[in-house]
Amino acid sequence: MTPRTYSSERRAEGAALTRSEVLQSALSLFVEQGYSAVTMPQIADRARVSVATVYSSVGGKSQLFIALFDEAARDVVIDRALQRVAEAETPSEVVRAIGHGTRSVSERHQWLMTTLYDNAGAEPAIAARVQAAQHDLRENCARAAERIRELNGVVDQPLSETATVLLFFFGVAAWRALRDSGWSWDRAEQWLVSQALHALGLRV
Repeated sequence: MTPRTYSSERRAEGAALTRSEVLQSALSLFVEQGYSAVTMPQIADRARVSVATVYSSVGGKSQLFIALFDEAARDVVIDRALQRVAEAETPSEVVRAIGHGTRSVSERHQWLMTTLYDNAGAEPAIAARVQAAQHDLRENCARAAERIRELNGVVDQPLSETATVLLFFFGVAAWRALRDSGWSWDRAEQWLVSQALHALGLRV
């Protein structure tokens, strides 16, 4: 039994390594050429595997992209931002934590975020992932709104409205609009945080 178990573990390790190599090859090609221009044979060639192996290890091109985005969605900076929200001692600190957290994710995974939303209308699988990502962000903004209320901030409006304000200022569209206009990440974060604080009637 021991040799068979060992063999199974080796196969699992090999499959995981192949999947990782395929994903990294896909990512590098997507960045170099743009998502729509990349072909499955190119990905297979870059990963030094067959096209069939690419499909069996991850899936088609949209599945490859979604898998890359799912990895980004597990970035530890998201958990750190939520932890800062939970530990914040003032409503303003909550807003700053959400602002810095969404900035960190957007900055680290800028290409993935942009491509995901740009291709949402073209491929149903990607559109579904965009909806899931938006839902996750809404949930995180709702948690931040609840923390603001716990700290006696913004008590004169529904929690849903506070969450919507946070989503408006710290969603993908806001970061992208400022970055596309040539703003630095630092300037964008400072401005969005100050505007969100003002909109919520909190001390800047």
